[in-house]
Amino acid sequence: MNLRILLNCLLVLMTACEDTDEKTEENEREQVIDDTTGDDDPSHTRIAIVPPASAEDLSGIEWQANMDDPPIGDPAALKGGTLYTFTTAYPLTMRIVGPNANDGFARWRRGSTMDFTLVARHPTTDNYIPSMATHWSVQEDQRTIYFKLRPEARWSDGETLTAEDYVHTWNMMRSEHIVDPFFNSYAADYFEEVVAIEPHVLKIVGKFESWRPLDNFDLWATPKHAVTLEEGFPERYNTTIVPVQGPYLVTEQEAGQYVVLERVPDWWGNDVHYWQGMYNVDRIHVRVIEDQNRG
Repeated sequence: MNLRILLNCLLVLMTACEDTDEKTEENEREQVIDDTTGDDDPSHTRIAIVPPASAEDLSGIEWQANMDDPPIGDPAALKGGTLYTFTTAYPLTMRIVGPNANDGFARWRRGSTMDFTLVARHPTTDNYIPSMATHWSVQEDQRTIYFKLRPEARWSDGETLTAEDYVHTWNMMRSEHIVDPFFNSYAADYFEEVVAIEPHVLKIVGKFESWRPLDNFDLWATPKHAVTLEEGFPERYNTTIVPVQGPYLVTEQEAGQYVVLERVPDWWGNDVHYWQGMYNVDRIHVRVIEDQNRG
């Protein structure tokens, strides 16, 4: 009889503890924050959902990296000066997605944006090497990948580059506002989800098992703080120069005549091993010459 009473008491205690734990966790996730008016009116409060610092346990992840291959450029290469080159038509847009984004000037726009993927292939060894990610980990399903991002990476306006900027790229590719059927289809066919686990830890899940997931499920970053996804996107960003993570930013242009790109001052990537001896010139002057025979 005493044993039965004892067991009932223990059951009540355990239930009470579980209820307390649930309320504690709930309280941690929901905080009532006073409105900026500073008054005590209950109608002037809002509920802020506070997410956990990390949505996943990363302690079991086996990270990979590669710092053994030689630099791609020549560290002894001269720096400075202006590179003069040409294009056969003035750029139709300054966007990297949306209508006309694949025009003749696209390679210059992509050079400091899309080309800075999470990992890259070494042009000589063909090995995977770090790019915007320092480490990566491909899971057994051959479609889930974790990336450690470079904590020193910055946008050209000085803002910190984070995993949320990659999530923003995925959202942009899926958005109908960009008016880009190719990227809409690409996002739907290749990416199951893109998750910011921590500010500098990213998780990408591909749509299918791949024998080369690092190639198929790679992404570039888009500055979330500078690019909004809304109706009128193509017109709004047609001539807007948004921050870049790469070394060159458009700083000058004359319609129908030329575009100038300048090296970002104190670019954060100057000391990255695989970029030594690259991106040496200070300015790139792209002149419009319609007749290639005169270029």
